[in-house]
Amino acid sequence: MKIMPSVRDAFIKEHCTLSIEPCEWDNGKEWISVYMDGCYLTSGYSLTKIIEDSSVVDLLINCGIGKVESVYEDSRVACVGFSKDNNTWYGWSHRGACGFTIGSEVKKGDVAYNPASKEDFEENELAFWCGEDSGIVNARIETNTDGGTFIIGMWKEDIPNEKMRGKTYLHEIHYPETYGRGEWKAESLEDAHQMAIDYAKNIG
Repeated sequence: MKIMPSVRDAFIKEHCTLSIEPCEWDNGKEWISVYMDGCYLTSGYSLTKIIEDSSVVDLLINCGIGKVESVYEDSRVACVGFSKDNNTWYGWSHRGACGFTIGSEVKKGDVAYNPASKEDFEENELAFWCGEDSGIVNARIETNTDGGTFIIGMWKEDIPNEKMRGKTYLHEIHYPETYGRGEWKAESLEDAHQMAIDYAKNIG
């Protein structure tokens, strides 16, 4: 649903706090930053500009999100939120957004999917980097003498980039410190919350 600037303005006044801060990429000029629940939402060189085109505020309004959180240790950027209106936890970034509630399921290939084991992780990496439409064949995982682990394959002979045809494909992978639940179903709002966190982390 398209949000009118007046609706954004009312939402910001009711739910958010404003802070004047130097903008690093605009030569330190003072910009207005918008926060909610202590988490950063957006910023602009004027409140009018923010009200005119703030997509993250639109997401919160459209989904009825009244509480936000951040999953990032090095910043407080809002990327997870809860809507009482539809009993749903949402995860998002500038790349996309998704909602999860009781009964939601995560399947292999979904953004919120976290492999359940080393073998599952390797299979997932091969599918992501060297799937059917990747242009890569004979992909496998190998660990070299220095302990680095790589996906190794070969570029097909019919890919558009002639210079890459028949050349070796090499991509380093890093195993996670902990593994996830694989495919699973949310039995509670706590589960839905975790799904939203997983989604936000993976798409961020």
